[in-house]
Amino acid sequence: MNKKNKIYIVLIIVCTVLVMIICGIMVYLKSKNNNSISDALKFKKEYEAYNLVVSNEVTYRKLDIDENNPIIYKTPKQILDVLKEDTAVIYFGFPNNNFARENVEIFLEAAKEKNIKTIYYVNIAGIRDEYEANGTLYPTKIKEEVPAYTDLLKFFGDNLEDYYVVDPSNGFEYAAGVKRLCAPTVVITDHGEIKDIYASNYDLELNFTDGLTDEQRTLFKNKYLEMFSYISDKENVTCSINGC
Repeated sequence: MNKKNKIYIVLIIVCTVLVMIICGIMVYLKSKNNNSISDALKFKKEYEAYNLVVSNEVTYRKLDIDENNPIIYKTPKQILDVLKEDTAVIYFGFPNNNFARENVEIFLEAAKEKNIKTIYYVNIAGIRDEYEANGTLYPTKIKEEVPAYTDLLKFFGDNLEDYYVVDPSNGFEYAAGVKRLCAPTVVITDHGEIKDIYASNYDLELNFTDGLTDEQRTLFKNKYLEMFSYISDKENVTCSINGC
């Protein structure tokens, strides 16, 4: 085989490898995009599935979730890596939580206005410990949390509120002696540093029938816009440095 033929063979091999690499990248990007779309639709369907459903004499709020929302699902274990390693927006909630349903549309509306491209979502239903009142000052633990939830509590530390249990017989609240990751909770994190955290249920004093007041809607919208500004500002700085 002469030198010229050897060069042709090498070029063919190199081109073949490059084509395979490019095809692999395209398949990966297409798969990633499909997953994003799938998560967005999944979120929409999960939350809208409870529209007007009656539970405990309360009718769940009717929601209309934009199917082009930026939601990406993460497990409690996966989100720990995001919290420690990324700059991100994380939303903790679950679809049949009345507090989450009251303002999730406002949350997504604010995210759209701030051009937030990705929101990591963690469904916390069933992963937390649970307590019940027993007629004493010390509620009884009736359900263990999953290990990943314990790790989340350690990460958030004093950034979370104390967990109180209401005694239905007298309406009194008793401290369980632990912290609580409530729904909904929104977190802005930057490589292991919590930049902002907000549990909006502490600002919701309503009976879930009348819905939010204009004042509450404005409060939530402004708070989320303020939180998202950190992400927007950081992206703008990065773009100006990189020339994008």
